[in-house]
Formats: sequence, C-alpha cells, structure tokens
Amino acid sequence: SNDLFLPFSTPLTLFAPTNEAIDNLPREVYGQLNSNPELLKNVLLGHVIPKTPIFYRNGGLKSDQVYESATANGTILRVNVYLKNKFYDVSYLFFI
Repeated sequence: SNDLFLPFSTPLTLFAPTNEAIDNLPREVYGQLNSNPELLKNVLLGHVIPKTPIFYRNGGLKSDQVYESATANGTILRVNVYLKNKFYDVSYLFFI
C-alpha cells in the first residue's frame, strides 16, 4: 500500500542500499525480511529521514551527523561520508 513508504509528508532523504549490499545479506536475514512485512517496513523506514532534504553535492551531508529516521520508534541514524574513487560512499549506523 502507499502508506508503506509515505506515512509522512515530503521532502525526505532516502539512504538506499546498493544492490551489492542487498546481495550480501545473510540468507537468514533475507528470509526474515521476506516473511515478515512489519519487519521489512521498519527496516525500509529506517533508511528514510522525513522532512529533511540532504544533498551531498552542496556540502549538506557530512560525517557524524545524527538524524531521526521514519521508523515508528524513531531509530537514530549516524551518517559517515567517505570519498572513494571520486564518488561519495555513505555509511550509516543505526542506534536503537
């Protein structure tokens, strides 16, 4: 349903994992996400920062920034930015 991704208003920032990251999920984790829609929804919303557009090209995305995600429990994300072969690689840590 549409409320899976947008239970809040835009703008927003989405930290989307790469295909490689998804492919490297352990089989057990993938199975849990595939069989539990609530868990999948919470994981996906954990990658969304609502009401906050962040642009790395204008310097808006910097290391050690902390944001509240769109999860129901307000999981906190800490962002790290690395320059890697002329491209920025963003990693984020979830705090529960």
